[in-house]
This record gives sequence, C-alpha cells and structure tokens, in this order.
Amino acid sequence: MWSSLLRFHLIWISLLLLSSTLQAADFYVSDISETTQDDAPALVIRFTSPVNPQTDLSKSVAITPNPTTGNIWIPQNNGRQWVLPFVEPSTEYTIKVDHQLQSVGGVTLSEKDSEGQVHPFERTIKTRKIVPGANFSDKGSFLVGNIQNGIPVTVINQKSVDLDVFRVRDDALDRFIHETSFQGMNNYYRLQRLKKYADLVHTARYDNDAKPNQRKTYNLNLDPVLDKDSPGIYIAVIRKAGDYDYAYDTAVFTITDIGLHVRKYQDSLVVYSHSIATAKPMGNVDLRFLWPKTKKQAAHDQTGKTALDGSYQLATNDLPKVVVARHGDSISFLKLDQGELDLSAYPNVPSLHRQYQMFMYGPRDLYRPGEAVSINLLLRDFDGQKVAGLPLTAKLYDARGERKKQFTWQPESTNLYRTGFQLDDNAPTGKWRLEVSINDDYVNTYWFQVEDFLPETLTLSFYDGVPNQTHYAPVSGSFEVPIQADYLYGAPAAGNHADAVIMVSPATSPFPALKDFYFGHAKEKISHRTLKTPAIQLDQTGKGAISVPANWSNISVPLQYLVSASVYESGGRPVTRNQQVIQLPDYDKLVGVQPLFKGRPASDATVQFKLLSVNQQGKPVSDQLNVRMSRKYREYFWEYNESRGWYWNYKSHIYAVGSEKVDVKGDSVTVDFPVQWGTYILEVASASGAKTTFEFETEWSWGNPNSSNIKPDMLQMALDKDHYEPGDSAKLRLTSPITGDGIINVESTNGVQYSLHQPIQKGDNEVSIDIQRDWNRHDLYVTAMVLTPADQVTEVAPKRALGITHLSIIRPDAIAAVELTTKDKTQPNKAVNAHIHVTNLSKLGDQQLYATVALVDKGVLNITRYQPPRPEQYFYAPRRFESEYFDIYGKIINNLGYDMIRQKFGGDAFDESDAALSRGGKKPKSDVQIVSFLSEPVTVVNGEADVSFELPSFNGKLEWMVVVYGDHSYGSAHKEMIVADKLVSQIAMPRFLAMGDNSQVSIDLHNLSDTDQTLEVRVEVAGAVTSAGLQQTLALADKEKTVLTIPISGADIEGQGVIKLNASNGDDINITRTWRLGVRSPYPWATHQLRATIEPGAQWQPDVDLSELRDNSVQAMLTISNRPAINFRSQFNNLLQYPYGCLEQTTSSTYPWLLLDKAMVKKFDLNSSIEQQFKQPFSEAFRQKQIQKGIEKLKAKQLSQGGFGYWDASSWESRWGTVYATELFIDARKQGIAIDDDMLKRAIKRLTFFVNNDPKSEMWSESPDYYQFSYRAYAAFVLAKADAISLGFVRRLYSQAMTNYEGEGDSKPIQLDQSGLAWMHLAGALQQLNDTARAQKALELALKIDRKPNAYYRDYGSIVRDQALSLAVALELGLDDGTLADKMINSLHNKRWFSTQERIALLKVARQYANKTSRWDATIQLPSSEQSLVKTQAFNAVFDADKLRQLKGITAHDQKLYASLQYQGAPSDIPQPYSEGVRIRRQYYDLAGQPTTPTTLTSGDLVIVELSLATVDDDIRIPDALVVDLLPAGLALENQNLSNASVDLDSIMIDEKPLGSYFRENHVQYQAYRDDRFVASVSLNHRAVKKLYYLARAVTPGTYQVAPPFVEDMYRPHYRAVGSSIKTLQIQPR
Repeated sequence: MWSSLLRFHLIWISLLLLSSTLQAADFYVSDISETTQDDAPALVIRFTSPVNPQTDLSKSVAITPNPTTGNIWIPQNNGRQWVLPFVEPSTEYTIKVDHQLQSVGGVTLSEKDSEGQVHPFERTIKTRKIVPGANFSDKGSFLVGNIQNGIPVTVINQKSVDLDVFRVRDDALDRFIHETSFQGMNNYYRLQRLKKYADLVHTARYDNDAKPNQRKTYNLNLDPVLDKDSPGIYIAVIRKAGDYDYAYDTAVFTITDIGLHVRKYQDSLVVYSHSIATAKPMGNVDLRFLWPKTKKQAAHDQTGKTALDGSYQLATNDLPKVVVARHGDSISFLKLDQGELDLSAYPNVPSLHRQYQMFMYGPRDLYRPGEAVSINLLLRDFDGQKVAGLPLTAKLYDARGERKKQFTWQPESTNLYRTGFQLDDNAPTGKWRLEVSINDDYVNTYWFQVEDFLPETLTLSFYDGVPNQTHYAPVSGSFEVPIQADYLYGAPAAGNHADAVIMVSPATSPFPALKDFYFGHAKEKISHRTLKTPAIQLDQTGKGAISVPANWSNISVPLQYLVSASVYESGGRPVTRNQQVIQLPDYDKLVGVQPLFKGRPASDATVQFKLLSVNQQGKPVSDQLNVRMSRKYREYFWEYNESRGWYWNYKSHIYAVGSEKVDVKGDSVTVDFPVQWGTYILEVASASGAKTTFEFETEWSWGNPNSSNIKPDMLQMALDKDHYEPGDSAKLRLTSPITGDGIINVESTNGVQYSLHQPIQKGDNEVSIDIQRDWNRHDLYVTAMVLTPADQVTEVAPKRALGITHLSIIRPDAIAAVELTTKDKTQPNKAVNAHIHVTNLSKLGDQQLYATVALVDKGVLNITRYQPPRPEQYFYAPRRFESEYFDIYGKIINNLGYDMIRQKFGGDAFDESDAALSRGGKKPKSDVQIVSFLSEPVTVVNGEADVSFELPSFNGKLEWMVVVYGDHSYGSAHKEMIVADKLVSQIAMPRFLAMGDNSQVSIDLHNLSDTDQTLEVRVEVAGAVTSAGLQQTLALADKEKTVLTIPISGADIEGQGVIKLNASNGDDINITRTWRLGVRSPYPWATHQLRATIEPGAQWQPDVDLSELRDNSVQAMLTISNRPAINFRSQFNNLLQYPYGCLEQTTSSTYPWLLLDKAMVKKFDLNSSIEQQFKQPFSEAFRQKQIQKGIEKLKAKQLSQGGFGYWDASSWESRWGTVYATELFIDARKQGIAIDDDMLKRAIKRLTFFVNNDPKSEMWSESPDYYQFSYRAYAAFVLAKADAISLGFVRRLYSQAMTNYEGEGDSKPIQLDQSGLAWMHLAGALQQLNDTARAQKALELALKIDRKPNAYYRDYGSIVRDQALSLAVALELGLDDGTLADKMINSLHNKRWFSTQERIALLKVARQYANKTSRWDATIQLPSSEQSLVKTQAFNAVFDADKLRQLKGITAHDQKLYASLQYQGAPSDIPQPYSEGVRIRRQYYDLAGQPTTPTTLTSGDLVIVELSLATVDDDIRIPDALVVDLLPAGLALENQNLSNASVDLDSIMIDEKPLGSYFRENHVQYQAYRDDRFVASVSLNHRAVKKLYYLARAVTPGTYQVAPPFVEDMYRPHYRAVGSSIKTLQIQPR
C-alpha cells in the first residue's frame, strides 16, 4: 500500500518538475464523453494538461443526476484523464467543471484555447443502452492445455449461461474439418447439421458474479469434458440460460501444445512443428494429410512424422487441403485453403517463375484502328536457355474481352516466333491482349492499346531539360516555369503558343535531403486548386515561361504545383508534359516531423518523433516549437442483434492528450508521447508561425484482434551483393526484434533448396550461404523465421518474426553487350542503315546470334512512354515469391487473466462494323501517317550485322530499337535519329469535319536547307471538303518557318476531302504531299419509314417531307409486293453495321449471310452495299468466310457446360441467346458449312438440358416463368430442326406448358400468355416431329396470344420481333399463319427504330416470301408519266432526293398490295429533344468544376462533359443502354487511357467529389474514346442517375455544329432519348 502511494507521489512530483521546465501550454477540457471502465459504462473527462492526481476532482466537477456509486473520479494517464466508473446505461448526465480548476503547472482552466476555439465547461452526455447477453470472447480454435482448461466467455447482465459441448466423432473428423465452418453465429437449423459429425458430450450451466452493467470475461471450466472424453475436436455452443434464440454463438476448439507452421509450394509442402508453450521444435509429431472427395478422385489421406528438428516435407503436386497433427493428448489441425499469413508488407514482383519464359515484344504498344500489329516472341526456359521449338496456342482478345482470333504459333528457323494481324477500321478501342499458352497450361499475356490517336510532332521540356529534378519557386508569390519546345524533326517551335493547367496540392516532402521529414499538412484545404494559365508565344529558340499567379500565397504549408504545360501545333493540337514545382510558405523557419516508426506504430506504446526546424534552404536552425498531440478517438462499445450477435460499434471524437513547448538548437530534438490505439494527430508549430500536422494510426485493429499474429513481425534482412554468380558465397545480415529458434531457408516456387536451423539473437546476426552451381533459377529467396515463447502471463501464442529477400544469380555468359551505330540525322524518302556490334562476343560461348531491328516514330512512342524491349532484363529479373504460409499461432485462444467458473449441475440440454458507330452515323476516315518498321531476324556474323529501311515522306524523330538473341544470351540497344527534309511540311487539321462546318487547315513550311529559298506554293482542295485553296510565291530565309492557313468547309456529302500541297524552288526542292480529311453528317442520320396496305383499285400517295434533310445526302428505298413489304436491303445494311460484340448481335450480324446467295444478292441489289462495306464484290467464298468469322466469334463465347456467355466465355450465360446461336450453327451446317463438332455437340447437349429440366435463372425478367418457357420451347424447335430430340421430350414440355397455361385441379394457372412466339416454337417442334394434333393446339395459342407492349422478358423480343419470327416459322413449316402478316404490318406502321432481333426476323420473313412467286400488277404515278409494274416477286428500287420528289402515287390493280418507302439523310438542322422511357442530359464544366455553356472557346481550352442518364419510371429497366455523344469537329477527346492526358482528374471537384473518383467507381460495361465521338454502354434502372464524364479540348479554330447526346435500349429501341444541345460551337484562335 505504502509503496503504491510512494510511486504515485513520485509521479506527481515528476510532473511538477517537468512543468517547471516547459513554458505554459493551453489548459482546457478537451473532451467529456462515455467510455468503458472495468468493462462497464463510465464517464471520462480529458484535460490538455495534467491535474494533480491527488486532487479530489468531485469538488471541481458537478454531475446530475448523481451516480448511485457516488461522484468519485479516478485519475488516469498521470492526471490528464479522469474516469467516473459504473454509471447507469440509457441515462442523460450533465457534467460541469469548475473554471477555477488548475493544472499541475498552476495554469487555471480556460474555456478558450490560444487559437480562440471554445471548449465549454458544461456538457451533456447520454449513455448507451445495454442489452444482456453472452458470447465467446476469442475466435481462436486452439486451447493450450498445460495452462488452464477454460474457454473464455464474456457476459453482461447475464447471471447464468448454458454451455453445450459436442465432440466430433473420430470417423467424421475428416469430413467435419473439410466441410464445415461453425465458428461464430449459427442459427438453430444450421446447428442441427452437427448431428452428422458430432455427439453431445457435455451440458452445463455456469453462474457468474459480474456487477450490473459490467461486461466481464470468465473462463468456463472444461475439466468435466476433458476428464471423461478422449482428445479431439470440440464444438461449444453458448446460450442465455432458459432462452432459445434464433442464433447462437459457436466455437470450435481443441486442446493442444502443437504449434503448426506450414509452407505450400508448387510441388511440395513443408511442416514445422513447435511447442506452443516453449517455442522449441517438436519432433515425432504424427501428421495426417487429407484430400477431400472431388469429381476426379476419392477422398484419401497420407501420414508422416516430423523429424527431431520439427520439420517434415511432403513431396506432391496435389497439395492436401488439411493437415492434422497429434502428439500425446494434443491434436492440432490446419486448413490450407484459407487464412494464409499476410505477407503483403514484403517486397514482391508480379512475374511468375515458370518452366518456360515467353518474352513478347513489338515495335510499339499503341496502334490505331485499321493498322497492322506485329508481335515477336522468344521462348526460353526459366534461366533463359534455348528450348525445343514447341507449338504455342495464341488467342487474341479485343478491348471488350471478345476473342478475335485463335491460332497455333510455330517458331521460325531462328527460333523466333513472329505474328501479325490487321485491325479493322472500327476495332474497339482500349487495351487488347494476346494470350499465349503451352498446352493451355502456362499463359503469358502481351498487352497493347488501340486508340484513335495522332502522333505527336513536338517535344516539350522544363527548366534545364533534366527530368525528375526538384525545382523551387520563390516564396509565396507569383513565379515562372521556363519551358523549351522543339519539333521532333530538330527545329525549335519558334512562335508556337503554349499554356498550362496548374494543379496545386500540399507538398509534405519539399526537401529531397530531408525525405524522412514531413512538413505541412497532407489534408490542408486548398480552394480553386486547378487553374488554366493565359497563353504565351514561344520565342525564336522555342523558349517561353509559364506564369503562375500568387493565388495561393495565403496557404501556410509547402505547396506542390503540378504544371501540366501544353505547346500547340499551328493548327491547335497540343503536346502536353508535366513538371512539379515546390513553393514554400513565407516563413523564415519551417518545422519538420520525422516519425521514428514505419507504417503504424504499436498500440499501448510510446511513440517518438524527431522535430527539426529548417530555413528556406532546408538547413537546420534554432527555434521554439509548440507541440500538441490529439487523439481522434473511437469510443468502442458492444452492441447486440440476433443476426450478428455481439459486435463492436463506436462513436468518434477528437481530444488533446498532451501539449508542450520545446526548444531546438539547430539539431533535431526527439519527443515522445504515450499512445493507446486508434488515430492520432501531432501538431507542431514554429515560433515563425509555420505549422506541421502529422496524422497516423496505430497498428492494433478492433476489427481483427488477432491481426498482429496474422501479419507477422518483420525481420530486417540484407545481402552483401546485388547479384551473385554460381560458386560465390553470400553474406546475409539479419536484424531480429526477438531472440529465438531460427529457420533460414533458400526457397523457390518448387520448395526448399537449402535449410539451416540456428539460434538467432535479438539485434544483428550474420549468416553465410554458399551459392550452389545448380541454383540456376530466378525465384530464389532467402527466408528466415524466428520463434520465441510467450510470457504465459498475458499471452499464450508464441511470437514469430519473418524475413524474405530475393537472391539474384546471373550466369557470366547471359548478357550480350550491344553497340548500335546509325546516322544522327537524315532526310525522308531515303534508305537508312543501322550497324549492330556485339562487343563481348568472346564471353558468350558457342552460339549463333540474331537480331531484330525496329524503327518507329517517337511521336507515337512518346504518347505511352514506350520503353525499348530489353530481353536481358526480362529473362534474369526476379520472379514472384509464390510460397503460401499458414500457421495456427493467430488462432490460439488467449484465456489468461480471467476468473475460472465451474458448471452448475442440472440444467437443460441443447435442443461485336461497330454498333456504337452506326448509331451516330458512319465514322469519318482521315489520313494518319504512322512510321513503324520491324525487321525480320538477321544473322549476326562475327558479332556484326546491318539492317536498312526505306523512309517515306516523313519529318520527325525516329527511334532505332535492337534486340539481340541467341541460345542463352540476350542484349539490346536503342538510339534516336532525326529525319528532316530541306523543306519540312506538316499539316494541322481537325480530325474530321461535319457537313456545313467552317474550319481551317494549317500547313507549316520550315526551311532547313541551310540557304534562303523562294518557293512556288500551291494548295488544292477537292472531294467532300470545299476551299478556294491557295497559290503564292513564298520567300523563306534559312531556318525560317511560316504557317499557311487555308479556310475549308464541309460539303453536303459524306466521304473524304483531299488536300494537296506542292512546293518547288525550281531546282532541288519539289515536294508534293497529299492528306485526306473525313467528312460526316453533323448529326445522326434521320430515317423516315412510310408503309401502306393498298386495297385493289386504290392509290397510295406517300407524304414525303425532305425539308429537314440535306438533299445531297438523301437515299430512298421503295419496296412493293403482294405480300408484306419488307425492304431486305435496308435491314441487311443496318445489320452489317451493328455488331456490338455481345452474343445476340454477333449472331444477328452473321445470320444475314445464311439467308443470301447470288440470286438473292442480285434480286435485292445488294452488291453495291457489300462492296461499299467490305471493299470487294459478293461471292460464295466471301459469304462463307463471313459466316466462318461469325462462328469463330461465337465459339469464343462458349461456356464449359455448352451454353454461351453474353459477352465472352467468362460472363453470364444467355439462355435464349444460346439457343439462337445454336440455330445459326444448325442452319449453317445444313448449307454445308463446316462446324466444330465438339462445339455443336456441347451446344446441343445444353439445349437438351433446357428442354428436359426446369432450370431457374438468376437474371431479372418481368416474367421468369415465360422467359423459361420461351427458351425451352425455342430449344425444342431448334433440336427438332437438327433431328436431335425425341418426340417424348417435346410432348412432356408441351404437357407442362399446357398445365401451366390452363391450370390443373385447384392450382392456379401460371398463364403463359406473355407472347405467342414460344407457342409457335413449340408448335414448330411438334410439327417437325409429326405430332400434328398437338402442334395444331399450340399453333392456335400462338395465333391467339399477342406480346405485351414494352415488356422485358430477357428474350430480346418485341411485338414486331415476335410477330415476324412467328410468321417466319409458320412460312418455313407450312403452318397456318392466320392474321400474323396483317398484325405485323399494323405493328410496323409508324415504327421508326428497329433492334437487331427485329431486323433479322423481318429478313427471315422476306427470305421466305422471296422463295414464293405469284403475279401482281401496279402502276407508279410520276409527274408527267406512269410506270407499269407486272411482277411475280417484290419490286425494289433505290433512288435519290430528286427521284423521290417525282413519286406521286402507287395504284394497286386487282389485288391488295403492300408498299414500304424508307428514306434517310443527314438532317439540315439540329434534332429536337426527345424522351421515351429514358432521358439524357449534357452539362459542361470548366476546370474549376463550375457549370458553363461553351458556345465560344479559345483553341486550347479544356471542358469537362457530363452525361446524366436515367430511366423515367421506376418500372423501366434497361440493362443494355447505348450512349453516343458526337463531338463537334473542333473538339478532341482527352483520352484518359493514354499517358499524355493533361489533367489530374482528382484535382477537379464536381459536386464536392473528385472527378477522378467517378472514373474509378463508375461501372460501365464498355466505353470508347473515338476521333469523333464518345461511346459507352451502361445499365439503367429504377430512375437512378448514371453519370458519365469525359474531357475535351478545343483545338482547331472554326465554327462547328454540335449534335445532341443520344441514348437507346439496344433491344427495345423505342426506349430512347435525344438530349438538348447548344447549336454551334465557335473556336477562336489564340
């Protein structure tokens, strides 16, 4: 007693002495809140300075109501914190602190701090409600039996608890461990499953003496269980006495001293056993490895026994799922498919060790749609040694994940694999990949990007041109950032314009020499942190300076300016680069904080910081610092609900835990603060006014109380060399935080190569490792583990520390030193040569060397920061540490420190051209020059080789890239070369034009001939672009540049404009350059559809209105027939332009080719459409090729069970689409087209499963029952067509359907009356199998039932689709079609938009009609004449606007006729807003995140475009909404997929949220940045607003038309919306 008082008194005196050495700090009440004391509710008052712990605080604190236990406050934390324990729950207390209270230092309590913030003396706190309960306090599974046999349980207001203990039967042990997981809350019904595995062996009631409202933990004594039962695995279930809840807390445990640590390798497993109590190796432990039953093998096991050092190695590549260990009465088990140790803190690499290595490379990693892609591959073993030329399987996937190509890849004679493929003009943009495998086992992936990009023509640098250097701006004022811009062909960008976007953020490491010190505040609030600077003009040397204003001079922390500077081509297109600049605040002294811990410090420890004051140059100075530590405190408490049981919740607040003043004398000063757990904030203020705020979190986590065991302590390890050769000796320095038994291994993916057991001391240790000759792999790691026993007082589990470091071993003959010699500068249209010299040939041994050489435009490589290929780095780089570590040490139950309570006897027992492009009109095609060469392999003879290329008419900079390879040696080299003509000509033009746009092209002429020139210059413009052109005599001094600006306009036709330049001096300069510029409609083409049923003798006069279309663009198609008029050509053309990539549209874009032959092509005049689309005429070989291409695309989507994925083989199965694709295969096979047998067999098997089962779908549908019936009936129809189903199966489906439709007995009918199509398919199946009676009954329902309007059943259907497809089936099988034709015609009236399903269904009907002939007569009335028609099939005509105006009428003779007139063209004016089922809105923002309406922009301006989409009704869901936003021609998308994007999106705030977060969080199915549009596919439902964003830059001056945004449902196109838009956008020159 006296010793405690003496110690308390000494603490108080030390506080008093400390206060005399510190200057007075603020003293106020930092916090009053609820806390927990002795696991019961309590109140706490926290002060910023300590109060004398001997003070009777009750005299200075008034509390109402008065607590039943009295107003007795207990001092904590040396008097900084005072606790009032055992207050009542659910009670509101008012606490008032006397303002006369003084701190230890004699400072009187204040209500305000030195910064003027108020801290009231009086506060009201309401304590939380407490719900009685009991739960297991530890979620571990292992009790250490030689300590005490109790399982810890926590109770609150629960005087008695019932415990049921089950013992797992020995014969069920394996199944229990593998199949179950009873740990945690389990409901009553789940616990019933225990009977399968375990027997009830013990039931008891336990009483406790916990105080009211006190949460207390006890050990429930288990001796009665353990005395009468043999060792084993137990399950304990706890209940509140006499209460039967829905859920119960459950614990699985065993009594053991066996500590298990297991390491899984590729073909082996190593077990280390240690005593939990002593941490010493445990030998002679019996091990049993378990493999569960699978489809391929029966359940089995294998036994083993640990050696004296506690280790055992199991050699197997079929790794077990569980290991069970027994030794004496102890039993431990460890599951090896979950709960591995978290090794994320150890450095690792992504590349895996494999038997074979594939080094894939190309000349670049960025391509435009329409280009040819080249890829090379070197196949070697794990150490870069030559292997036999194996056949490889290669699969090419586009940016949507769709497989485009699969082939077997064979090596050439030089052992190099080479391939290439042509991209479509409309290839999806984004990341593509080539996956290469050996027998589908080892897969390597080569990534490349496909984007609508333009090569850069300029380069831009900052300051002295040295990248990654820290530059400082003058203090707290405006400053300038110098820039230098040059053309890639070597001349300065004289006179070009430049500007910058400035993005400002806190700079917490402003001094490189003080990188460990933290300055300022990372969370400092900075308003308007993004700024666009005014434009500047560069001088004659290409130099300039970006002016940064003093907008942020009031910010008191160091700032980092990200200067995203852009220099502009003459036409306005930018090249952008970034530079970081540091600006310090206007203080003569700045304070830095260095935490003396890494990551998170331990909880309940003392943390230390170094404090340093520095001047503006970062040099230490003397200073007086004011230091304050605050805690962002989470007051945790237990809450209970039936689904989760007891769980931790919390309430947050911040309070100061300490403050002091510290003098620094030039050197750093160390301060320390005790911390508990949670988040802390250290604030350090200099006498100069500068302040640093450092926030950190401690390591302890409430969410995972065992986290320190799951994430082991780290051993610091270092080797004495970067790499070693075989035969070397490596020295390992190991720094351990503990003393204990050590295991040092050299490990690879396949297992342990070397092992050493030795004691490890706390601190530094040195270990020698001899490098073996056979260590020829690159996944070797030195690992170390040290185990030390727990203190057995507060901890049970031993501590273990791990260290991992890579061991690099490289052969002396592995790397070839390559020297590359080329010209530094040359002219275009000439041959250029590269000479290759291997300088260390004598060291490489006897092998043949080869080289490949690439020569690529730096303007392409710079966009993605492409790095030249380096095989020597790839083959010998570290490979990934793949071992998985598991152990039980994080699962040991800590039952120390709790009272043991024993049972109360008695009690109760336990009772796929691109759709997106076609929707916005055809994509304009402009010329883009890409210079890119890749040579074939050349032989290196005596270390020498030469390669040459013929250059085109190109000016710029090229990079040579050489790869040298042999059987076991590799090297590389690269070098830049400038290409410049005597007269350099470069054009800057918009990426495209729209009809009626007014723009300009700018042509740079730069005289680099080393003499003055007089030139005759002529520019001519023709085609879809109109211009007066230019002709003039031009004088250019040497090195002078001039810009020719030629106004241009878009003509009223789609196509290409041709711009031709000729410049000559009449002597040695005569250049001719030609460029092409694409032109499209400014708005999506408008389509008008007129249909009529003309009675005999009647005349139809079509009401044609062309006033809103551009005459030159109008195309009209007329169809007349005595059967429903379907314009085959129109539907065919649209389907060719539609494949979006999904299963349905891929099938629908392939099906038309099955409906065609030469006769049909001629009949419907399709040749011109085919030639325009495919650049070749129709032929049977061409038709079959198109079908095969479609089938290959579909094959790539097949799932393992035979169905087909919606997007690819990894997406969800589309069941209706599966049947649709299978029907295509069967129809193709009937035409003699080869179909993969395995693919078809699996598809037929899947359809048979559909018919014979009742498979439920998780996909949403308005009627799941009808959706299921629809694809089952369709499957029966297709199988009957293939003669692949028995009649009995179809009759059973028919019987089920009729029962569901009509009902049976008292059961209510399901009423499968959503559409007649499924009944028509069922009738078709029965008819083909000759059951005409049932077919007739199904047919009657098919003709009777009409589809519900606007319904979404997930069958891609609509009223028109279902009617047309039903009619096609009836016509194909000769069934009665009733009034289907008239119904279809009525539905087609006034229908403007069609889905792919509707189009293919109409094509099938048209094809059936085309096979039938009957005579009909009609007359076409023209203005001054008539045209008589006598036909036996449909009449089809295509004509222009003039002919369309001449059409006055059509008269039927003696029978009813059907007429269809479709005309389309480019709108002459902006479309009006429209909304049906969905809405779309476009909003523009500036870089400050403020809304703007950009009717006028200046070239170089950036705008943010927001597209907001939503359905208009809660009942409408659109899973496949297609969004198209056509760009005005003067804007260019800032492609965020490319590294040259100019803005940090996180610096732009919209609706108080960083714009970058929208890009990261917004889940879109697909999006693409195109030259002329932004495209996306999204899912919409329940009126929830989906927002899409993109950035665009104003580029080319001119006046441009702006199209409104557009969205539609791809399968119900009547759900669509056209947004509003500004009409024109004017871009002004800068």
